[in-house]
Amino acid sequence: ETVPTVLPEDGAAPTAASDAVHNAANKALLSLVTSVRCHVHDAPLLGAIRTVFSAYLVSRSGFVRDVCRSTLADMVHHVFDRMEVAGVAVQAHPGVGGRALVARYQTDVY
Repeated sequence: ETVPTVLPEDGAAPTAASDAVHNAANKALLSLVTSVRCHVHDAPLLGAIRTVFSAYLVSRSGFVRDVCRSTLADMVHHVFDRMEVAGVAVQAHPGVGGRALVARYQTDVY
């Protein structure tokens, strides 16, 4: 089975069908990034953010642009929440123990 492309290969302007693809991609990426069951960090996280941002840039639909904007905001808020949780764990247990606690927490929760 082939994966649908977000942009038409001929470089044409986005259509209603591609707007539906943008929305589906946004929903899937947001679910992955905010999931507590899988780790999304480093390059995959940046790729997800870059993909949603690109959809925002190429879309001419105000609705899709609003969805992209809120998706990006949700992703960034989730990342900052994870950073704060990790920071609290390190402050509560300084030294190697704090880093080990963060690693264990990320394995158990994220």
